[in-house]
Amino acid sequence: MNKKGFLLAEETLKIVIAVISITFLVYLLASLYLNNQDENDLELAKSSLNHLIDEMNVGIVEVEIFNPDGWNLISWNTGEEIPLQCSNLEWSSCLCICDDSWFGSGLEDCNDLGICKENPDLFVVGVNSPSPIEIKSPSIKLNIDYENKKITLK
Repeated sequence: MNKKGFLLAEETLKIVIAVISITFLVYLLASLYLNNQDENDLELAKSSLNHLIDEMNVGIVEVEIFNPDGWNLISWNTGEEIPLQCSNLEWSSCLCICDDSWFGSGLEDCNDLGICKENPDLFVVGVNSPSPIEIKSPSIKLNIDYENKKITLK
């Protein structure tokens, strides 16, 4: 009998199983890390949006937003299709900070990973029409025009 061929097949099987196991563990760890990062970014977005709303309620004209880097501030107003978290609460208008890493439409980004607050004063983000403003590192300064109900990048 040829025992060398049998041992080679047995060792090859062990190596294949080990590679599959290591690949699964790497995938699991990467998934856990990315999920934790998304939760951290969502908390930062919530904090930044609360800060913006608080400053607007006080009447501050210039507000600085720091986090999360690469996300977008966007407004959704009456007559438009709005994110689910706004429509489920029956808000007609809302301000949102949403992840833009999916390269989808703004609505999909806000439904997938974003935080929204009611916008009863109907502020519009952008210069001419609702358009997202990207939050960049280290921060962005927003100019709030209370007369024209606009939030623009300074």
